[in-house]
Amino acid sequence: MAENVFLVSAHELLSIGWHCPHCGAIYTVPIERLDRGLPPHCSNCNEVLAKGHSQDDNSDVRMLEKFLFFLRISREREFGKNLCFQVPLKIEKRT
Repeated sequence: MAENVFLVSAHELLSIGWHCPHCGAIYTVPIERLDRGLPPHCSNCNEVLAKGHSQDDNSDVRMLEKFLFFLRISREREFGKNLCFQVPLKIEKRT
C-alpha cells in the first residue's frame, strides 16, 4: 500500500464525519451545516458515538463541540487560510 501525505487547509475541508464502531455506518455533515452539531448516536443502530454532555468540559460531546466551533471560526478568519491539517492518503494497489 502506497501512502502520500497532504496538507489540507481549514478552508478546503468540506465535511466532518465518523463511522460507527458497531454497524460500520458512515455519517458525514458539511461543515457549513454544522449549526446543529453532530448527533451523539448512530442514526442506524443507535450506538453511542460521543459520550457525555455539553455542560461537562471533559466529555466527548463538549470536546467535539469545541472542535467544530474552532473549524467554523477558523474558516471565517484570515489565519484559517494558513492553518493546515496533515492528512495521509493511502492507496491500495490492485493486482
